[in-house]
Amino acid sequence: MADFSYEIKMELGGMSENKKGWTKEFNLVSWSGRSPKYDIRDWAPEHTQMGKGITLTEEELRQLGELISREIRRLDSEDSVNAASEAEAPKKEKTQAASVSKAPMKEKPEKMQTASASKYTASNKPDPIISEPQKPEPDISGAVNFDDM
Repeated sequence: MADFSYEIKMELGGMSENKKGWTKEFNLVSWSGRSPKYDIRDWAPEHTQMGKGITLTEEELRQLGELISREIRRLDSEDSVNAASEAEAPKKEKTQAASVSKAPMKEKPEKMQTASASKYTASNKPDPIISEPQKPEPDISGAVNFDDM
């Protein structure tokens, strides 16, 4: 592995700490003397070791901020809908004991939009939200049939 250096230019905040004392942090880090990038990763105490993480340019950070804000708004609206449904639940049970609950459907998240969205619109790329990976069929050409024994 190639040698590299890092310098934490600004500690922007910590998000969590695990049992071993490592913390997930949001920092501005210069890697190998390059211009600093925003960085999210796990760090050992005193920053002596690091875990895998992600670095972001300012543009990527702004885009991520928009995506996170949109998801938080969706979660908040879902929470308020669920809270309203729970408040009405006892009334429905008394008046419609035999009927099926008509809870509101959860919305499907909007399709991801990025500054480079054109890279991901080719017809041969699956939609990451809708498509599920297909499992390959197992090769049974050399399998033994125990019923024939």
